[in-house]
Amino acid sequence: MLNVDVALRSDRTMKAKTGLSRIEFQHLCPVFGQALSEQMQSRRADRQRQRGGGG
Repeated sequence: MLNVDVALRSDRTMKAKTGLSRIEFQHLCPVFGQALSEQMQSRRADRQRQRGGGG
């Protein structure tokens, strides 16, 4: 598991774990967060059951 706080302290660790520099990763986070938020909102509208309601 990647501990982001530890990785963000070292560019070398971040590059080894993600293939991205710290700056590249920090630029990508808001973009990914927005895309994830949009995806989760679009999926919620189509749910037939509540989360954990079984399948």
